[in-house]
Amino acid sequence: MIAEQLNGKRIGTMCGEDVMHPKYSIECKSRQTFVGCGWMDQAKRHCPIGKVPLVILHVHGKRHNEDLVLIRLEDFKNESN
Repeated sequence: MIAEQLNGKRIGTMCGEDVMHPKYSIECKSRQTFVGCGWMDQAKRHCPIGKVPLVILHVHGKRHNEDLVLIRLEDFKNESN
């Protein structure tokens, strides 16, 4: 499903990327719950009309260039076009 939405190819082999894409190396994860969903809900509530909500996650002790960016798939697809 993700591969199709992003015009990639699902390969999902052990020790390799899950989705082969011309620009991104995509690793897919699925969970019953994820604390980041609450963060995204907050970002959406605070997001002015016309902007894209996203969450940046910094882990203490790591460099900021290693921070993670959480964005909704729909927004990511729209921004990637």
